[in-house]
Amino acid sequence: MPPAEILYAENLALKSENGVLRDELAVLKWQIEKLRRQIFGPGRGEKLDRLQPLLKLQEVEIAPPQLTKREIVRPKYKTKADRAQPAR
Repeated sequence: MPPAEILYAENLALKSENGVLRDELAVLKWQIEKLRRQIFGPGRGEKLDRLQPLLKLQEVEIAPPQLTKREIVRPKYKTKADRAQPAR
């Protein structure tokens, strides 16, 4: 196991790097939010936009459609002459 001084120094370096990364993350989140507002607008025009987070949507279970047997549709001929002769 390394000496306590080395572990302490490494711990301080990692804490410093962690702080820098947290600051960078905060800046990037701010930039994303700013760009989102520029592209999509602040939502002033849509009153429902502000209320949407308050809506509690129930999970709706959507059942797959019932598969039924496919009906075969055959043409009804009155006589043999009505039938088209297949090409040979």
